[in-house]
Order: sequence, then C-alpha cells, then structure tokens
Amino acid sequence: MLYSMTGYGKATTVLADRVINTEIRSVNSKTLDLLVRLPHGCKNREAGLRKFLTEQLQRGKVEVVINIEEQPNTTAKHYSLNSTLIIAYYRDLSKLCAELNIPAGAHLLNTIMALPDVAQPIVTELTEEEWQPIEANVVKALEVFAKFRLTEGEALEADLQNSIDQIRKHLQHVEIAAPMRIAQTRTRIKQQIEELLQPENYDPNRFEQELLYYLEKIDINEEIIRLKSHCDYFVRELNDGEDIAKGKTLNFIAQELGREINTIGSKAYDVLIQTHVIQMKAELEKIKEQVLNVI
Repeated sequence: MLYSMTGYGKATTVLADRVINTEIRSVNSKTLDLLVRLPHGCKNREAGLRKFLTEQLQRGKVEVVINIEEQPNTTAKHYSLNSTLIIAYYRDLSKLCAELNIPAGAHLLNTIMALPDVAQPIVTELTEEEWQPIEANVVKALEVFAKFRLTEGEALEADLQNSIDQIRKHLQHVEIAAPMRIAQTRTRIKQQIEELLQPENYDPNRFEQELLYYLEKIDINEEIIRLKSHCDYFVRELNDGEDIAKGKTLNFIAQELGREINTIGSKAYDVLIQTHVIQMKAELEKIKEQVLNVI
C-alpha cells in the first residue's frame, strides 16, 4: 500500500454564525515542507496545529489554508471605526470640494470608508470552544486528503509493480542467455588461440587456467541472483501494509537495482543480453521517477 505525495482535500463546516473552510494541497518534496495559513485570531493555535499536521502528513510540500467567513445574519462586530480619522478625512475632503466647487454630498462618506485605516479589525484570540469546530474541520479535510493520496498511491503501486515485472521478465531472458554466452565465448577464444599459436607453443593446461580466469571475470550469475533478490525486496515493500512512508526505502532499493543492471551490462559482451539490459534500464528509470512521488 502506497501513498502519493500529491494530494488535495477540502472540508466545509457551516455554523450558525460562520462558515469554516479548510483546503490542503501537496506536491513532491524530499522532506515535509509545511505552510499553514490561518485567519486572524487563530495565531495562538498555530504551534499545536503544526505539530498535529506534521504527525499526519509525513512528507511533501504541503499548504494548509483555513478560512472563516461570517454568516450574513451575524451580529458579531469584528472591526472598529477610527472616528478621529474619519472626521479629519471628512473635514479635509469637504474643504477640497469647496475649493474645487464640487458638491460634497453623502457620497463623500463612501469615499472616506474606502481610505486606509478607517476601519480596523478587532483581533481576539479564539477560545477553546470556538477552536473546536475549526479543528474538527481540519480533521475532515485531512481525511479527504488522505483518501486522495491513497488513490494516487494505488496507481503508483500498479505502475511500479508493472515495471518490476518487466525487469523480472527481461532478467529471465538474461539468465537463459548467460550460460550459452559462456560456452560460445569459450569456443571462440579457443579457436582464436589455436589459429594464432603453433601446436608446439600451445599449452592446454595453461590455456584452461587463463580461460577460467577470464570467464569468471565476465560471469554474471551473482549479479543475476542479487538482482532477483532486490526485485523481491522491492515487491515486499510495495505490499507491506504496516509502514506508510516507503518512498525513501524504495528509492534506495532502486539504486541497488541500478548497480546490478549496470554491472550485468558492463560484463555481458553479448548483443542479446545488452538488449535486455537496455530494456531493464528503461523500466528502472520509470521506477526512479515514480518513487519520487511516494511518501
């Protein structure tokens, strides 16, 4: 079971006096990069909220935005008017209108209300009772967010499993071709040596020793065994339902897969094996790209 680092979740809670909206979105990141945007009055809750979110989110560049909108029928007052400033604005603007011979009607007040610092928000810290529905709304958004990540993760898991299956398939062909390559190499070298050397200079025992040394250097049986083992380990991690954060582990296994595939390619000296090595490398590139999006 995999979870993607790409996710989105939204939740809305409608109360008698306000509407609470929480949006959570995330993209890839090596670590957890958390950005929390809170409305006025919630700043005293930020530390606790960040701690809770960190425990839930694991990895990714995550943005959490909480908005609170007052209901139209609410009687709560969340701003104060700067009467002194309003009077000063009105006096100055009225004087300017008189000088310009412009009527100073009631619309002048509308102009003043749009000027800076006329209305100031009243910021009061939320009580525990006021915070509880906001916290519950965040939890609801997290549940939607987690389902989104899981759905994306299931698609990633299917792609990764398919790539591993393809690597295994090509590895089977390599395993079949490897012994034939050794036999062909042995015959070819022996023919070349016999053509180059006179019979009296040809030492069969020495030739066998040197040939065995060379064949051991190009033998890929150990690499095949290790590559099989790494593929098995990769699949076990995919199917492990206990650990949620698997991206780093899968990335490390992918690096080991790459080492064995590269070694097989460098030791192959065989067109057929090289063809399968290229295909395995292509699948490995897909794996490396996909695991970057796994938590």
